[in-house]
Amino acid sequence: MLPTPANDNIQPDDPVRLAEIIPVAFPHGGMTVSGLRREAGRGRLVIMRIAGKDFTTLRSIEEMKQACRVPANQPGYGSAPGAKTVLPSGSFSTTESSSAQAAVRMIIAELKGPSPNTSPANSLQRRPGRTEQHQK
Repeated sequence: MLPTPANDNIQPDDPVRLAEIIPVAFPHGGMTVSGLRREAGRGRLVIMRIAGKDFTTLRSIEEMKQACRVPANQPGYGSAPGAKTVLPSGSFSTTESSSAQAAVRMIIAELKGPSPNTSPANSLQRRPGRTEQHQK
């Protein structure tokens, strides 16, 4: 097992190896080196790769924790639907949704119509057929 640096000696911007920062940043467990790398892959944790070794800072860990917060009104897991968006009442919301619906209707009408001819006009002429017959 790797030695764990004392929490008193680490400053917020000191680069620390991932395995060594986990006991400091997550003293009750629940995080692994692969978990930190996964968060870095998602863009939520800044990792420095120096000489093929991954480092991060306590400040970066705290920023990652903030980025990973789940809002209180939305479930963090499961298939329950999210909170419904309530549109403001009044003419603005009606105008906005009406113009969006009109745009969608116009696109649908264009898609239902005939496709434009993309072939050149002279390609519609028939080529003379072959008249040769193979005989044995």
